[in-house]
Amino acid sequence: MGRLVKMSAVFFIIVFGSIHVNNADDDDDDSMSPAESPTPSIKVTPAAGVTCNKTNYTTVYPTDSYVRHVLKELGDEVIKTKGYSKVINFPEIDTPVMSGKGACTKNVSKATCAKCLKDGAKKVLDACPRRVGARFNATACQLRYDVY
Repeated sequence: MGRLVKMSAVFFIIVFGSIHVNNADDDDDDSMSPAESPTPSIKVTPAAGVTCNKTNYTTVYPTDSYVRHVLKELGDEVIKTKGYSKVINFPEIDTPVMSGKGACTKNVSKATCAKCLKDGAKKVLDACPRRVGARFNATACQLRYDVY
């Protein structure tokens, strides 16, 4: 079991670049490296497992409905891949580029992976409206998006 945990942590670090342990009582600011986010400031929200970038997008695009669409498409793509891991860029005409990353642990079923990603997308949208980036971390899956 210890080896599986270590391998999962290494996989997560390779895919997402860092491990963020979320504490619901944690009101301190954390930082992403500039390579990870368009702005380095993030805020841990009360929603367990959700981290929001502090910066709101101020232009017409992307809208929350566009972010919702991107997160849904990312979830759909993750469950189609061997190893349940996917990184996608979503360029649209006249919109900023969104980068999405999603992954599930290899020991979960396709249905569990899909449900985890769907639940994570909902939690991100509820906790981080109009934000240029957000992350969701759960035992079975991780989800992230950034707007550039």
